[in-house]
Amino acid sequence: MRTERFYIALLLVILSAVSWIFGGGGIISGQNLHLSGNKLSQVSPGEGKHILLFEEGLNLSIGANEFYSDSGLVWIDTVQQVWAGRSEIEYEVRIYLEGNVKINKGPNAGATSFTEQTIATGQAMMSGFRVSGNVFINTEEKTSSDPRSTDIYSRASQYIKPEDLTRWISESARVPENVGVDEAVETGGGRSGIFSWFVPDLTDKRTPKSKSSVIGTPVAEEFDYPINISSFWDEQLEIEKTTTPSGDNAATIIGRFYLWKKLDDRGNMIEFQADYAVVFYEGQSGSDQQEGEMEDMFAAANVNAIYVGGNVTMAQGDYVIRADELYYNFNSKEALAINSEMRRYDPGLGIPIYMRAEEIAQVTDGIFSAKNVTLTSDEFYLPQLSANASSVVVSDYETIDEKSRRLESRYVAELKDVTVKHGNWSIFKWPSLTSGLERPELPVRKLSVANNSHFGTGLESSWYLSRLLGFAQKPGVSSDLLLDYYSKRGFGAGTDIEFEDSDSFGELKSYIIKDWGQDRLGRIDSRRNLAPESDYRGRFTYRYRKYLDYDWQLSTELSYLSDRNFLESYERNEFYEDKDQETLIHLKRSWDNQAFSILGKWRLNDFTNETEELPSFRHNLVGQDLWNGRLTWYSESYGGHLRSLMDNSSGAADEPFFTHAHTRQEIDMPLLIDKFKIVPYIAGSYVYDDGMQYNTDISGNAVDPENNMLLGEYGLRASTMFSKTDPGVKSQRWDINGIRHIIRPHAELTGYQESDDAIEMRDMYNIGIEQIWQTKRGNPESPTLVNWMNLDLNLTWFSDDDENGGPARYAFASGSSTLFDRRYGPYYGHRNNSLNGKYNWHVTDTLAFLSDFNYGLESGKLEQLNVGISRYIWPDMNIYLGNRYLNDTIFTNALGEYYEKGSNNAEFAITYRINERYTVSFAQEYNFDFGRNTTSQVALIRKYHRIYYGLIFATDASLDTSSIVLSIWPEGVEDVVIGSRRYVGVSNPAMYE
Repeated sequence: MRTERFYIALLLVILSAVSWIFGGGGIISGQNLHLSGNKLSQVSPGEGKHILLFEEGLNLSIGANEFYSDSGLVWIDTVQQVWAGRSEIEYEVRIYLEGNVKINKGPNAGATSFTEQTIATGQAMMSGFRVSGNVFINTEEKTSSDPRSTDIYSRASQYIKPEDLTRWISESARVPENVGVDEAVETGGGRSGIFSWFVPDLTDKRTPKSKSSVIGTPVAEEFDYPINISSFWDEQLEIEKTTTPSGDNAATIIGRFYLWKKLDDRGNMIEFQADYAVVFYEGQSGSDQQEGEMEDMFAAANVNAIYVGGNVTMAQGDYVIRADELYYNFNSKEALAINSEMRRYDPGLGIPIYMRAEEIAQVTDGIFSAKNVTLTSDEFYLPQLSANASSVVVSDYETIDEKSRRLESRYVAELKDVTVKHGNWSIFKWPSLTSGLERPELPVRKLSVANNSHFGTGLESSWYLSRLLGFAQKPGVSSDLLLDYYSKRGFGAGTDIEFEDSDSFGELKSYIIKDWGQDRLGRIDSRRNLAPESDYRGRFTYRYRKYLDYDWQLSTELSYLSDRNFLESYERNEFYEDKDQETLIHLKRSWDNQAFSILGKWRLNDFTNETEELPSFRHNLVGQDLWNGRLTWYSESYGGHLRSLMDNSSGAADEPFFTHAHTRQEIDMPLLIDKFKIVPYIAGSYVYDDGMQYNTDISGNAVDPENNMLLGEYGLRASTMFSKTDPGVKSQRWDINGIRHIIRPHAELTGYQESDDAIEMRDMYNIGIEQIWQTKRGNPESPTLVNWMNLDLNLTWFSDDDENGGPARYAFASGSSTLFDRRYGPYYGHRNNSLNGKYNWHVTDTLAFLSDFNYGLESGKLEQLNVGISRYIWPDMNIYLGNRYLNDTIFTNALGEYYEKGSNNAEFAITYRINERYTVSFAQEYNFDFGRNTTSQVALIRKYHRIYYGLIFATDASLDTSSIVLSIWPEGVEDVVIGSRRYVGVSNPAMYE
C-alpha cells in the first residue's frame, strides 16, 4: 500500500513538469541556435540542406557560447531522430568564421560539444556542433546570390575534411586526404562511453608532435626558406668554401656570427650564435663575401646541416640551448649538443628552468634526449636544489589553449634514475620521474617540520603524484601525494587531486593513518582526550560533475569517514566550512527558465543524521509569462521515497521509508505604476507525507500529525529606484571623480492560511532601503565605475516571532521555509523581529571598511556586530583590524534558566615585507567576554635563491594547543599554505612584485 501511494504521489508531483519536458521544451529539444548579421545570402543544395553566407558581420550564439567574426559560412543539415517514441528534428551545423574571430564562453558552456579547428589564431576557425532546438536567423539584407561562388567559400572548403563535405560538394571538388602532417592526437586507452560520466581520465594520452603545425591547417607543399647569416660584431667574417671527401659542398665560417632561418609563414624561426661553423649545403652559394651581401650568400643553396662551436646558442620557440659544440640537420630536424644547457622560461612565474647535460640530442622536431642530466631553476653551477638523472627524454606536445585559442607547446620530461639534491647532499632517490619542465622542477611540493602539543613532533610532506608515478597529467589537473608522521599520532598517507576541463571538474581526497593517539576537539573536558573508535582511521571523498549533451549534467559524490571525529580532528577547516560529506548521484537538466533533476542519496557514515533519498525528483519553473505577460508563473515540485537515519549511538529510532511530495505554484501580477514596481501574488502549496514528522505547530507544541495538507499564501512585493548624478563632486584625497547616488526602497509582506497547524508558517512583513554611492576610478581615458559606499537596512516583523531565534539577516522575499524543512519543526531561518544593516565603504583601492549588524526589536539589544578595516600600503604591507560581537544568550531548560556568555572577539593581522629576503606576519585574536587571547600567530618567511623557508609559532586557546612549524617549499609553487595542514596555516602573503 505504501509503495502504491509513493507512485501516486510521484505522479502528482511531476504533472507540472511533464508538459514542459515532453511538450514544448522536450528533453530532446535543447539549445537554440541564433544567427544574426547585416547581409545574408543563402542557397539550398538539397532537401533539408542550407548554406548561409554572412558577409558583413556574423553573431552566432548557442547555449552559453557566443562567436563573432567579420564574415562567416554556415552549413545546416536537417536530421531526424526518434527518442522516447517521438520523431524529433535536429540540425548538424558546421561554421567557418573569418576575420577578427572572437569567442565568449559563459558558465556551463561545456554543455555544448564542439569540434574546433583553429586555422589562424584570431583570424579564422572552423567548428561543428549539433543543434537540438530551433534555428533563428536575423538579418537586415538578404540576397539571392549563391555562396558557393564566393572566395570565402573556396577558402573554407580547404579546411573541411572530405567526409564532412559529402553532403555539400561533388566528388571532383573534394579536398585530398590530410597526409604528411602529424598532430598531437589522443591515443587509445582513455575513458569512453557512460564510464566517463562518473570517472575522469586524468592522464595525457596525446602523442608528441613530429612537425610544427597548426591543427586544422590544410596540407600544402612546405616551402624551404633560405639561410641568413651576418656578423655579430663590426668585423667581417672569414668564410672559406671547400668540398668534403664525400663530394658535399661545405663552407667554414670564422668569427662571431648570427645565423637564422625562417621555418614557416607563422614567424617561427631557428637561430644560432657561435664563434665558428661549418655549413653543409647543395647547389651554389654566393661568391661575394662582402658584408652588405652576407645575409644572402646561402639564399640560392640548399643547406642540409650545420656544425657550430665556441659559446654556442641555439634558440627555437620558447627554449634555448647553450653548448660548447652543436650539430643540426635542417632536413631531419636532428641535433646533438655537447656540454650543453637547455633553458626554458616560464612566463607565468617569471622563472627559468635549466636542463644541463653532457649531451642533448634532438631526435626530431619536438623530441629531445639527454644523458647525465641536472634539472634545476638555479643559474649557478652548483644549484641549491636540483633533480639529477642518468637520462631524460623531453617531448613537446602542441595543444590549443581553451581560453586564448592559441597554439601552445607543452613539454613533458621523463627522467630515469633520479636523485634530488640540496647542494651536494642527496635527499631523495627514485627510479623514474615525469616533469613538465615548469617550476618547480622537483617532485616535492612542500615539507613541514613541526611540534604541536596535540600531534607531537611531526613531518608533513606533499609530493607531485604524477611525477612520482611517471605519467603526464592533463592540463587542469593537480595531484598531490601526502606522506606524514606525527610522534603522538602515527604514520599517515593520502592523496589530494583536483581536476577541471571544458566539460567537467571534480576532486578526490583520501587519507589513512594508524592512530595511536587521542583527539582534542575543544578546550572543555568533554571535548578532550577522546580515544578513536579504531586504530586505523581515514577518509575517502570523491566529487565529480560532468556536463552532458542536451543541457544535462551529472554529479557524483562518494564520501566515507572512518569515525565521527576524524574530519574535525585532522581537517578542521574542511569540517566547519566545506559542504557535507555525502554519497549521491544527481542528474539535472537546466534549460531556458526551468530545471528537472533526479537525486539518489545514501548514507555510508552511520554516525551521522541523514535523510536518504531513493530516489527523489524535482522540477522548477521560473518566470514563465502567462496571458501575454500580464501574469508570471513560478512552480516548484518535489517528490521522493525517503528514509531518515539517526546517529547509531544516539539511541533515537530511525524513521522507516516514507513518501514525501510537495508542490508550490505561484502566480504574480507585475504592475508598473509611475516609477513603482508592485507585484501582488498568490501561491498555493500541497504536501503529502506519510511519515510522522509534521507534528508541531509554529511555537513548537506537539499536534496530531497529518499527511495531507494545503497551504495558501498571499503577498505583495514593491520597489522603486531613484538616482542622481553629480559629476562636479571631486576629491583627490578620497579618489572621487563624480558621484552617483542610487536609492532603492522596497517592501515585502506575506500572509498564510493553512489547512492544519502542523504546516503553520509565520506571516512576515519587511521594509528596507538600499543605497549605493558610485564613483569613477582608474585610467582617466577609460575609468572604471566602482561602488564607493553601500548602505542596506531592513526592518522585519513576524507573527509568533521566536525571541530565541538568534540573529539572522533578511535574505528572502518570502517568510516561509521550504516545505520539506518544515516537517522537522518550526525552527528555521529568520524568525525574530529585527533590524538588519550592512555598510561597506571602499575608501580607496587599497583601503576598505566592511560592517554588518543585527538589532533585536523584542530584546532591545544589539545581537550581532561585525566590523573590519583592510589596508594595503604599497608595496610591502597588509593590515587588517576587525571585531566580531555576539550578544549574550539565555537558554531555558527543564531546570530553569542558565546563562551563557556571548562573544566579543577583536582581531588584528599584519604582513610586512622587510626586504627582498624577509617577510614577517603577525596575527592576534582577543576575546573580551572571556578576558583572554583566542589565537596568536607569528610567522617569519625567508627567501633564499629559488627556495623559501617559513617559521611559525602559534597558540590556539579554543583547542588549548600550541605549535611551532618550519615549512620549506621551492619557488613557483602556487597556492602554498605556510604551516601544517593539520593545525595551523597562513596563506602565502600577497605582495606587490
